[in-house]
Formats: sequence, C-alpha cells, structure tokens
Amino acid sequence: VYYGSRAETQTGTQVNLRSGGTVAAFAPFWKVSNKKWVAQKDTTRWVWNSQTTLFNRKGLELENKDPLGRYNAGLYGYQDAMIIAATQNARYREATYEGFEDYFYGVPACDEVCSAGRNLDFSGYKTLMTTSQHHTGKYSLQVPADSVISISATVVAA
Repeated sequence: VYYGSRAETQTGTQVNLRSGGTVAAFAPFWKVSNKKWVAQKDTTRWVWNSQTTLFNRKGLELENKDPLGRYNAGLYGYQDAMIIAATQNARYREATYEGFEDYFYGVPACDEVCSAGRNLDFSGYKTLMTTSQHHTGKYSLQVPADSVISISATVVAA
C-alpha cells in the first residue's frame, strides 16, 4: 500500500476529475537501474498490508496474513472457481464449510486425474441431498428419521 498526500487538497472547490485525487510526489516501488528492475524500499511510503501464504492449484489465494500476524482464509467450491466461505483471524487449515451447493455442479472437471479434494466430503450422501428443504441455498442434507450419517475429517493441532 502506498501512503502519500493527495493532490486535491481544497475540498470547498470543484474537483478537477482529470488530476484531482492523484498522489502528490509519487515514488514508484520499482525503478530501472542498469537495465534491471530494482525495488525502492521506501518504508515511509510503501507499507505492506498483506502477504499471501497459500495458493490453490489455480493460483487463487487461499490464505494471507497481515503485518500483525493475523491470518485470513478463503475456501473455494465449484471446482475451485468460486469462493464459498471466507474467514478472518483463522488459517486455512482451521476453517471449514459445507453448504451442499456444488455437488451437482454441471461442468465436468478438466483435471480428473489430480482433482482437489473437498474440505468436508459428503459425496457418499448425494442421494440424501434435496431441494425440498433448504435454508440459504438450493440444497440441504435430509437425514431420514432414526438415521445417522457421519464423515471423517482430519483435525490437526494449530
């Protein structure tokens, strides 16, 4: 993130849309020196606000942390194309979510050999997923009376 004063300082006058709001005396982070790009590490102007710590196989960010060491994570569904849950103050391995929405997603995966596993996998119960009763989405898991369902999930200490 770049910190600097804005060129538009007089709030009582009409805004110049072409140049108003630009940063006065902007100093780029990268500069060409001896035909190479060199970082200009001006920590009074350029301050980092997040660092990506984990990506998925499609290059999308799964986890990041801020300068205070707080983690945020995103969980993807629909063949890792759309974010289905986001957490703050938690690492990727500490977050989980299941909404039963993408089990019937109609696009076949391009990479079946190396498909990504689900965070929680209810695939064995697809016959119990229904549209007749649901809360915020289209599907829910309907457990018959006097029945039990279960899945296994690995829990790792942080």
